[in-house]
This record gives sequence, C-alpha cells and structure tokens, in this order.
Amino acid sequence: MLAIVARKDRGVRQLNDLRGKTVGLSLGTNLTYFLDAMLQVHGIPSETVRLVDIQPSDVLSELVAGTIDAATLYQPILATALKLMGDQLEVFYGEDIYSFRFYLVGKTSYIDTHPQEVQRVLQGLIAAKQSIDADPVSARKLVASAINIKDDLLVPLFNSEDFMVSLDQAMLLTLDDQTRWAMKRGLVKPGPVPNYLHSIRYQHLEALLPSAVTIAR
Repeated sequence: MLAIVARKDRGVRQLNDLRGKTVGLSLGTNLTYFLDAMLQVHGIPSETVRLVDIQPSDVLSELVAGTIDAATLYQPILATALKLMGDQLEVFYGEDIYSFRFYLVGKTSYIDTHPQEVQRVLQGLIAAKQSIDADPVSARKLVASAINIKDDLLVPLFNSEDFMVSLDQAMLLTLDDQTRWAMKRGLVKPGPVPNYLHSIRYQHLEALLPSAVTIAR
C-alpha cells in the first residue's frame, strides 16, 4: 500500500493544498509514479509540487524534522509514520489509482530452456499464497520475522486478500501507462510502447493454475 502523508501544520488538509509544498520521495521509482497519478486524477499540475529526492531510510526522519511538508510512503514505513505522528498527518490513499505489484522476471533464454525450474518457482509462490490463506496469523508472523519488524506493526497491514499469483489484463495496462510516464519523465528514451504481451510467458503459470491467467491474447 502506498500513500501520500502531509503535515497538517503546513496547511495541508486536502490534496490540492500540496501546491507549492515539498514532497519527499525516491525519484524515478513507483513512488514518483504514484504521486504523479494522484496529482493528475485530482487536477493538480505536477510542476506546482516541489519534489525532494530522499532515500527511503531517511524520508521519515525528514518528515518528522519538518524539512519536508509531505512524503510518499510505502509499508511498513507508512505504518511507522502513522504510529509516530498520527494526528499530525493527513493521509491520502489511492487504492483505485494504483495497485502495488511485484513482477517475476528473468532472461528469455533461461525461461524458454528451463521450464521445470520456472514451474518450481511458481509452485513455491502458489504454495505461499495457499499457506497465507490457510493460516494468515502464522504467515504474518513469519513475514515479520523475515523482514525484522514487530508483529504488532504488521497486523493492520497484512491482509490475505492482498496476495495473489496472477497474470491479468490490468497488469498489461499498467505497464503501458508506466512506460508512457517514464518517457514523459525522461527516465527512458521516447519511442513506441513495447507490446509487453510478447515478453510474457504465461504458459508456465497457466499449466499450474489456469484461473490465474486472465490476460487477453
């Protein structure tokens, strides 16, 4: 989950109040994409907001110190910020604007010549999802231990419905949109948007879990 958090004492009560304010985040990442999407949906020109490039490990301390007016955060840093500052912050979520995804990628030459190894990796992911559904509390505690955060901090963040193994049409649309955004931002050279369907080897997942593959092809 991503969110924009802003200090109330800087006069930010709604997203439109971010005009003229400083927002801390890691430039060129999905945090920047999320912020731009939120601003666009709410009719706020991106040039009216001043972006400050800050490492994820430092953004919370900068927010607490007041050297920035707002920040774009992801979990568990977001939960930590809310625990530390709580009523001092306005929080703007965008569940309908941006979905947080992880992509499993590899070299085409390897994937095409090692189908069994690829399927074993996918089987592991499917088994992990099944374990989360079967015993979400144990799964949450295991994750908390693995990433070295307190379990109570993870409790409000860990929802079994948020985890799934899939290849869907929304993924392709997101890739297209993010590519256009990256070109506009100058992060990649301008040119035609690739047909990402040509880069997806859906057959491996479809063989294991057909219902997980819903991309049009």
